[in-house]
Amino acid sequence: MKDIRLILLMAALCLVVSISQAQNYNVPVTGNIDEKQISSNQEGGSGRRIISFAGRDWYVKSGAWGPGPNQWSDSTSSVWVDANGNLHLKIRREGSTWYCAEVYTTTPTQYGMHRFYLASRVDLLDKNVVAAPFIYANDEQEVDIEFAKWGYEDNQIGNYTVQPSDSDSHVTFDVSLNGDYSTHYFDWQPDGILFNSFHGHYPEPPNSAYLINEWLYTGDKNPLPSTDMHIHINLWLSQGRPPSDGQEVELIISDIDYPSLSITPASQLVPCTSGEFPITVTSITSWTVSDDASWLSCSPESGSNNGEVTVSYEANTTTSSRTAIITFACNGVPDKTCTVTQAAAPTPEIYVSPSSLDFGSQIIDTGASLNYNLTGSYLSSDVVVTAPAGFAVSTLQDGTYFPTLTVTPSGGNVSQTIWVKFTPTQAVSYAGNVSNVSSGATTVDVAVSGTGMELAEIQLEIEYVDNGLCRLNWNEIPGATSYLVYSADEPLPYDSPAWTQIAQTANQYLVIQASDARKFFYVQAVVDSAPWCGKLYHSRGELYHIKIRFR
Repeated sequence: MKDIRLILLMAALCLVVSISQAQNYNVPVTGNIDEKQISSNQEGGSGRRIISFAGRDWYVKSGAWGPGPNQWSDSTSSVWVDANGNLHLKIRREGSTWYCAEVYTTTPTQYGMHRFYLASRVDLLDKNVVAAPFIYANDEQEVDIEFAKWGYEDNQIGNYTVQPSDSDSHVTFDVSLNGDYSTHYFDWQPDGILFNSFHGHYPEPPNSAYLINEWLYTGDKNPLPSTDMHIHINLWLSQGRPPSDGQEVELIISDIDYPSLSITPASQLVPCTSGEFPITVTSITSWTVSDDASWLSCSPESGSNNGEVTVSYEANTTTSSRTAIITFACNGVPDKTCTVTQAAAPTPEIYVSPSSLDFGSQIIDTGASLNYNLTGSYLSSDVVVTAPAGFAVSTLQDGTYFPTLTVTPSGGNVSQTIWVKFTPTQAVSYAGNVSNVSSGATTVDVAVSGTGMELAEIQLEIEYVDNGLCRLNWNEIPGATSYLVYSADEPLPYDSPAWTQIAQTANQYLVIQASDARKFFYVQAVVDSAPWCGKLYHSRGELYHIKIRFR
């Protein structure tokens, strides 16, 4: 009966040892199994060696620590990255001491895919050797993939564990590789952890023939993200026992995928005109996009894994540059931002030619028109053209004239002929500016001037000279530079085209043949290019002086 109790006790002890060995505790040599996190005063202190691998920085463990307990070395003979970027961990012996190897990230990890590309035959490890990629915050916040037999040759070497380990959170499986390459991952999400192992180096097994094992854990031990949760990879000796074959052991890791997010570009300069540009997203998890500006938009606004986001932006019509921040976010990974800076619009410009219009003298209540060319560039609003008193503006010479008109830009540009009409109402001088105004542009004026004049009267008379000659006389018109003399055989309206011009003279007379004295005559006075008219017809020996008006 005592023998039976002794056998049962030994079996129970073996079971306890087997379960405890399946846990990847970081146990100090003092026996403290409640080590909570990695900090600067643990596992080598502030002088820890750091290596770079797979896009991250990693601390290298050294000293006497669990699991095991074991001696850990940060020597380049124990941990190194080769020229091809592969990470090597090695269990090696110096004298009578065996040194194990471990690395862990300098920054925490979060929810998402953790995929490890191994390049060693982990299925052939010695029964006392443990190779493990895992995440760890404390003894109750840990997710493991371990290749270990825990000292028993007949144990299955594959282990998936969510700590603390029990029958519901730990599974084992056989591993029989067909080469050095294998891929192992756990996709840690709030609602569960999916484990997977398969042959070759692929993100997912190409087909079922590649699959080694798969397990979905949905229990209540799923750890929460924390700043203490780091990625670890170690190679160590179960219970500190040397390899049973006395041989040193090496583990090669080609790469790892971990929750990450990167974008290209991180900044972008864009012109003031509207347009779009792409942002390339590199990730192995889902992500969202947001921005802080109303003048741009992103499509799509969410995605997963690698992708591309198109950023569309509106034209900047202001004279100041502007900046927007586009933020890419995913669970547990620091946000990535793209700073978009849009150039200011060139300063709006207005040009006129000529810059002044002189209408000279103009009969009261009559009008004369001159024009100027209005051009503009980079305009964001209409050009408002406003005339001073006595003047009006139009876009057509024979169109309707207004005190104010607007010219609408096309694509920010304007090219328009502006007609200005001078219509004096008094016999005074007029002067002012036709203003050309658009938002953001310097106002440009066209100076306009003119003089209003009372209606003039040309008085004509004929006097006999001698030798069959007569002289046609008329009064002087102030400011006249010349006089145009027309004749006709019959009375005609002064604006009739049937008048025949017979002379142009600077004098106030014209000598004519006496035989022509009974014809009808019409005289224009040209004053600053504005004509006044007079005409005389000779009938029954009487002279008629007719007040003429502007043609």
